[in-house]
Order: sequence, then structure tokens, then C-alpha cells
Amino acid sequence: MSKFMLATALMGLTSLANASTMSYSVHGDIALTTTNWMNTITVDKFDPTLGTLCKVEIKLIGNVQGDISVESLDNAPSTINATLQSQVRLNTGLGLIVVTLPAVMRTLNATAFDGSIDFGGTSGAQWNNIDGMDMQADSSMDAGVLAGFTGPGTIDLAVDALGQSTASGAGNIVTVFRTMASAEAWVRYTYKTDDIPEPASLALAGAGVLAIALLRRRK
Repeated sequence: MSKFMLATALMGLTSLANASTMSYSVHGDIALTTTNWMNTITVDKFDPTLGTLCKVEIKLIGNVQGDISVESLDNAPSTINATLQSQVRLNTGLGLIVVTLPAVMRTLNATAFDGSIDFGGTSGAQWNNIDGMDMQADSSMDAGVLAGFTGPGTIDLAVDALGQSTASGAGNIVTVFRTMASAEAWVRYTYKTDDIPEPASLALAGAGVLAIALLRRRK
């Protein structure tokens, strides 16, 4: 057997040690709830029998929904900007923190106060069942984070939502907000696993072993 054939066979042996990078995701959510709330999303940890975890990515989707009611009490026209907003935050307890700010804005060109605080007429307005969304992500390859997400069982992700709705524009204004928020989290595990040798690779590896044996016999 030639040196070229031997080198080719040895390359086949080396290729069997290569690793593939794969990934999968786990998911959890919290339904719409009046802010301010604290809750937990529980997801499965990475299964170490699949391979070696090399990266954890967390995507958080925060949603806000509710109502805005405004009334200007000014004696002159004003432009009122009102924002229904929540801060939805996820904390893994392992250094990964993701913060979203879902929001939706409405604008009213109000006249001077029309004499009635009814969130209507020409100096007030109501917007009901409006909603907004924000999505943010974070990732880590830190050994401590990877260890915390690896093993049997589950991991708890702490999630909280604060109401941050605001209105401005009139010097004298009455506002009422109904603010609700929900959260959805996706955890993506990226890991490496040894390739399963294909029949052709096994045959090439066998040829390599045979070539080495023949060369030794010729010496």
C-alpha cells in the first residue's frame, strides 16, 4: 500500500473524532396578569447525555395590554401623550438577565377643559384593550452558567412585571391606567456531540488499520 493511501486512511480515522454542533429549545410562559407581579417560569435543564453544552441563549417576549383614560383640566388646548407600558424582566440567578419594555402610545389633541371629567367629549379620551410587545435576548458561554443549566430536572427563571404607564402634555391632567403584562421565555441550548460514523467512514478506518499492519509486517 502506498504512502498516499496510508495518509488517506489516517485522515479517515481522524474524521471520526470530529464533533457536530446541534441545538434545541425549551419554552415557558406566564399569562396576562395585572401588574405588579412576580412569578416563575420553569424549564427543563440541558440533558448531558446528548453531548457537551457550549452555549445558553434566552429570548424573552414581554407583552403589555390594558386601557388608558385621560382628561385635560387645562383652560387652554393641549396635546396629551399617554403610554401604556410595563417592564418585564427575567433573571436566571446565574448572571443572565433579560429586560423588555413593551409599550403602546396614544395621543390626544385636547381642547380646553369641557367641564366634565368623563374621559370623553373634547378634552378627554379613552383607549381600551390596546397592546404592545417587546422582545430581547441574552446569551452566555460562561462555565458557571452552563453548569447551572445542565443536569437532570428543571431550572426556575424568576420573572417580574412592573407597571410604568405615563401621561404628559397638559399642566392639569387626570389619568387612569389598567396595565396587564405577560411573559414568554425560550431557552436555546447549543451543544456538541460526537458524530456517528457512516459505513463509508468505518470502511476507510478499517483500511487505515490494515495499511498500518501491512507496513509493520514489511519492516
